[in-house]
Amino acid sequence: MKKTLTILFSLFLCMTTLSAQADFKVDKSHKERIEQIKAAKIAYFTDEMKLSPDDAKVFWPVYNKYSEEIRLAQKESHECYGRMMRLKDENIAEPEVKKLLMELQNSHEKINQIEKIYLDEFLKILPAEKVARMYIAEEGFRIRMINMWKGGPKQR
Repeated sequence: MKKTLTILFSLFLCMTTLSAQADFKVDKSHKERIEQIKAAKIAYFTDEMKLSPDDAKVFWPVYNKYSEEIRLAQKESHECYGRMMRLKDENIAEPEVKKLLMELQNSHEKINQIEKIYLDEFLKILPAEKVARMYIAEEGFRIRMINMWKGGPKQR
């Protein structure tokens, strides 16, 4: 669960920081860069998961919904972390700290629940091997984006 959270957060971070890459023209808008990354992700996942056109037709709508729900849940979690960061600079009362900890725990549980729900959904539309390949593709794509951002070696 933590690994998936890290993967998706890193992917989101990579998408927002890729503007520094030489592969992208300076005059391209942020939206165009995001669209390029989405297209690369679709191609990468389709190849890594060995999706047929019929598989892709049923997979991508479910995956896009899953990805958006995870992104929103992670955003809540990161906002909670942000509020907790005030602990370094401020003297926050014990009840408020406990409340923040509970919010953080709830956000993690929400992400976990989304993961469970969508695992069942993915298994309804794809064989288990392709679902497993999806998780592998998420990690591979995340690593690829990080390496591109860092200017390091390209990963398959």
